Amino acid sequence: MTDAAEDCEEKLSNVEETDELNNPYAYLEREDFTSEKFKILVSGLPKYFGIKQVKKLFNEKLGLQTCKIKPLNNKLNWIFVNFRNEEAREHGLKTIDGMVWKNCQLTAKKAKAAPDPFIKRKLEADEKNCKKLKTNDEDNDQEQKEEIISVLDQIKSTTIPLWDVPYEKQLSMKHSEMRSIIAKLGQLIARNNSGLTGWIEKQRAVNDGLICELKPILSAEEINGYRNKCEFTIGKNEDNEILIGFRMSSYAAGSTTVGPIDHLCHIPERMKIAVRVFQKFVRESQLDVYDPVNHKGFWSQITVRATRLGHLMLIIGTYPKNLPVDISFDDLVAKIINFFEEGDGKEAQVTSLYIQMMGGSDSDGGNRPQERNGPIKHLSGSLHIEELLMGLKFRISPQAFFQINSQGAEILYQAAIDLAQCDKENTSLLDICCGTGTIGLCFAKHCAEVLGIEIVGDAIKDAKENAKQNNIDNCEFFVGKAESLLKAVIQRTIKENIIAVVDPPRAGLHHQAVLSLRKTKKVSKILYVSCDPKAAMSNLVDLARPVSKQYLGEPFVPIKAIPVDMFPNTKHCELIILLERLSSTASYSPDTLIACNSSLYLSAKLLELEQFTKSVDKLRQNKDYVEAARVLQKIIVLLTDEESHDDLQMLSIYSAIKENYQLTYRSLLSTVLKLWEEHVIWAASDDDKNSKTNNNDTSSVSLTIDCDPDEIKNIIQALHYLSELPLCLEHFSTKLMKLIIKPIISAECSVFVLDEKVFNVVTSNEKKELPSYKSILHNLKMLFQFIYQHLNVIIDDKMFISRLNEHLWTQLSEYLLNNCINDIIPSSSVELNNFKSIEDDIHEFEQYLGEIGFITQEQLVISNYIKDVDNLYIAKICQEFLVKASQLVKKNLHDSFKHDHHVNEKLERESDEIVNCTLINAQTERHLNKNTFILPACQISASARELLQLVHDILNEAVLNSENSTAASAKLYYTSRNVIEHYVWTVPEYHKKFLETIPQQVALFHNNCMYLAHNLMTLGHEYKAKLPKLKNHNITYVDLTLKLRNIGSQTFLNHVKYQRGIITDIIKDSGLSQLAQNQLPSSSGVERALRQCIRQLELLKTVWFNVLPINVYHKTLGCILNSMIEDLICKVTILEDISADAATELVNLFNMLVKRAPLIFSEENSVNRYVKKWQKMLELIKVLEASLKDIEKRWADGKGPLAREFSASQVKQLVRALFQNTERRSALLATIK
Repeated sequence: MTDAAEDCEEKLSNVEETDELNNPYAYLEREDFTSEKFKILVSGLPKYFGIKQVKKLFNEKLGLQTCKIKPLNNKLNWIFVNFRNEEAREHGLKTIDGMVWKNCQLTAKKAKAAPDPFIKRKLEADEKNCKKLKTNDEDNDQEQKEEIISVLDQIKSTTIPLWDVPYEKQLSMKHSEMRSIIAKLGQLIARNNSGLTGWIEKQRAVNDGLICELKPILSAEEINGYRNKCEFTIGKNEDNEILIGFRMSSYAAGSTTVGPIDHLCHIPERMKIAVRVFQKFVRESQLDVYDPVNHKGFWSQITVRATRLGHLMLIIGTYPKNLPVDISFDDLVAKIINFFEEGDGKEAQVTSLYIQMMGGSDSDGGNRPQERNGPIKHLSGSLHIEELLMGLKFRISPQAFFQINSQGAEILYQAAIDLAQCDKENTSLLDICCGTGTIGLCFAKHCAEVLGIEIVGDAIKDAKENAKQNNIDNCEFFVGKAESLLKAVIQRTIKENIIAVVDPPRAGLHHQAVLSLRKTKKVSKILYVSCDPKAAMSNLVDLARPVSKQYLGEPFVPIKAIPVDMFPNTKHCELIILLERLSSTASYSPDTLIACNSSLYLSAKLLELEQFTKSVDKLRQNKDYVEAARVLQKIIVLLTDEESHDDLQMLSIYSAIKENYQLTYRSLLSTVLKLWEEHVIWAASDDDKNSKTNNNDTSSVSLTIDCDPDEIKNIIQALHYLSELPLCLEHFSTKLMKLIIKPIISAECSVFVLDEKVFNVVTSNEKKELPSYKSILHNLKMLFQFIYQHLNVIIDDKMFISRLNEHLWTQLSEYLLNNCINDIIPSSSVELNNFKSIEDDIHEFEQYLGEIGFITQEQLVISNYIKDVDNLYIAKICQEFLVKASQLVKKNLHDSFKHDHHVNEKLERESDEIVNCTLINAQTERHLNKNTFILPACQISASARELLQLVHDILNEAVLNSENSTAASAKLYYTSRNVIEHYVWTVPEYHKKFLETIPQQVALFHNNCMYLAHNLMTLGHEYKAKLPKLKNHNITYVDLTLKLRNIGSQTFLNHVKYQRGIITDIIKDSGLSQLAQNQLPSSSGVERALRQCIRQLELLKTVWFNVLPINVYHKTLGCILNSMIEDLICKVTILEDISADAATELVNLFNMLVKRAPLIFSEENSVNRYVKKWQKMLELIKVLEASLKDIEKRWADGKGPLAREFSASQVKQLVRALFQNTERRSALLATIK
């Protein structure tokens, strides 16, 4: 024996448990979960059983926690059962071993885990090689003859086995293969539906021995470089070098070696270039490739998609969890992007780049860890690529299905369209497994509507976008499993004739989808497109089976088949099979077969209905309400079955059957509801009804659950099967909320349980205090303990209390948050520091609800809410500050104080050191008066001072929180601004009537605005140093000072206009204008008007003198008085004739004004300073009592005092009005220019 043989034999004989590379059971020791560790073998099963039946028995009836159930290939009455842990396996062994099921006694014992197939085959291969070495060593005379196949030939034989066969011969081979498949299909259909024997014989007679016509194979237009999608493995070749290509064989076959793709003719050159350039990047990355044996390595695979429009998409598959800790995944992604955008990768001309994060391994299968596809991430380029098919443009997403041969797809789709022979006006097309909508959209112009179904969401998005992009509006696409959506989608069709196009994956269409197509009468044809006709056999045979309880509807039979060569140089071939209803085929002769089947089926239905009805009555008598309800479910299924419903309706007894069902249902439901109400009792009482002395002190509510656990279980499950449980739960939840939960949360109450059956809540009507959160949580916990104790019933793998969650938890958590939790959110830093204990109590409460199954870990609403307590705290105090501000702005303005900086100087110096320093510096440097930056003494509303203090409080709170949270400080800062904004916009509206009519109120508001603006000017500087982290937020209130000054000034100015208007109206109604008719008005009326004007000014003095700053007061009164004087002067100067008596009376009246008006000012001669027209008034008085000579002197050739106050035209007008037309008057008028 040679040394090599000895080494090999020793290697095989010394496989230790610790040798992970050669031990087929080493995967059991890894950290990855595998249920193979907890497997048992169950034998003794009945001859006929289904896996679904076994699952229902073990999981539902026996309550076992099985993970997987799989039959043995060679022992039909043996099965393997896997569990999730050792405890579950032990429980399963004890439960199953010795039990009797379907008259068979079962046996259970522990089973050995399955070996890893890769290592198992590797060891077998090593053993085989060792035997060869032994044989060669023993027989030296016999020469070793091994045929060595090159790697290139091996990879070709794996991927394109017909690469060296002439194309015509390839077509001949594939056509022969398709003929064999159609022949086999005919045999299977004949074997499974003996009623079709005559029809099949007729078909074979006209179709050369086949069940349907087989058309010549449609050849490909391009036999090289036709693939638009390839998935390449990133692995190692035989020399252990990193290579991107195809695996030489499957993992299960015992090899992970990768072969090159350069010489494979079906791959386009663009893909090969992309693979080559990325292979260079992978090799230079120094990262290892993924090894499916030990699950290590980073690079896994690369998917390349190319289109005839020049687009190229790469999807790079990786295992990020295997990345070395010193390498950042994000940095690596950036390098990949740079490689394809700026580096050597530009040669590949990639238009769409993605990376896929593979999910790792799942050892649940037992044989080996299976690679899991993970999420994909877009890196660069466009999100999609586009392709042209039959003149239409299609968008393709990374994971969407699209035919891998674009030219071949056009041939395939055209053949399908020709086979379908759609009636455009009366046909709806059902595109099942529609992918990106290619088939349906190509069919769109040939039928009335297209309805597509696809399980991949991205593909449906592409399909919708493709329809929109191609301006096709008669297509609709739905995402989901075909077996789940098919019935609902068919109901949406607008036409009575449906043609279904089925292009499923290799495994074929789901059995339920096949059944749905069969029993839908409107489906007249099925076009079945298959890339693996052998795998499609099961679907095609099921479509042709005879009518039975399971297979409803008339059978579909194959009529015509067309092979299409979509995969040149390979053995694969696409096959389109047209199937039609049996009755519509040319070879069909009406006979009694289908009618007989229908009659038998209908009779069976009636027998079942009769048996079920009798069973319900018997079960009700035995008080087995659950089984009675289940049987009623079966009855309604029979009565409403889509296929038999029309036939049953034709029977004369149908209405009686249905009426009997309804009576039975209502009677059973009434009985069960009555039992529920008898055992779940609500009682509410007020003490005053029972005793006259209690004076409504308390009210009580009780919930009594008094019955045997099995009995309540029977009631609840019966309600479930009668479809009444949701409504019952809704009523139960409503009463819980109204009668128990809300009183517990919102009022002081006493909660206790009597005899473990009666839950009582006694509420005090006198106490108005809210209960503590601890008592609320404690009482709610008691409530759920009571419910769990008495109603712990499992209904279809879901507990009663879990079902209660759907009706109760949302409203309960919302009410608890609003009426309890929000109240205990901290409103001070001390409360915030002590909040941890509250958080623990709430978490403990929700954990208990999770333990009893009421809520899940994803429904910890309250715990999740208070996690962000810091932000809640800030939000609450901000809200409280705003509420306080709202209260302040509504306070009466007349509640005021005297602001005098001399009085408050000491206090201001103590509280505003920074501001005072700034002011002193400014005064020193610029030699300013010490009162330059001082707000004048005035009356200020107390609410304004409180508002300013509130702003300080908010900013001080921001300073306290600045170390912990910049965001919190910022929010508080903006809250302080909101307080001022609130004042600016709310006060003018809230106090609108007072501000429009009461002078004191408007003066106070004006002062308030100036007071706030004055303090806000320097407030930002004061706190800027205290809040250094808010530099980016530019702490300032300067913009708000402008708003305050504007609103204060504008409001005050409006009122001044209002006061001027009052005086103007008084003068207007005084009668001065009657002087124009040389008729002196009633002197008492004019005098009364002027006195009224003066009194109005004196009234303003009374209310404003001690309120407004003195300078503002003087300016305002001066403005109003000036307006009044100007109005008087204007009325006099426009008169055309003033008699001497009128002039004398006017002088007297104006002198009264001159005497009293200055008294409204606090200082002498202030009237000259603040009333611009005062001198003009004095000059007017002198003119009214002057002679022509006096007027001439005061005019003084335009240089006298009269000329300073009046224009030449005004003086001339007065002269003409006062004096008669004489030469002297004319001479004077001539000098006035």
